[in-house]
Amino acid sequence: MTEPTAASHIGGTAIVVGASMAGLCAARVLADRFDSVLLLDRGHPARRG
Repeated sequence: MTEPTAASHIGGTAIVVGASMAGLCAARVLADRFDSVLLLDRGHPARRG
């Protein structure tokens, strides 16, 4: 893959909600344009006690 040019670099943080195959692909593409990508997915609730 080629490095993004300065004009195509957006910067900041992109947030992707959902770690399905589509969410993972979106995060990968966004990683070329943003400084960081935060991928959120619903998990199992934490057990207490």
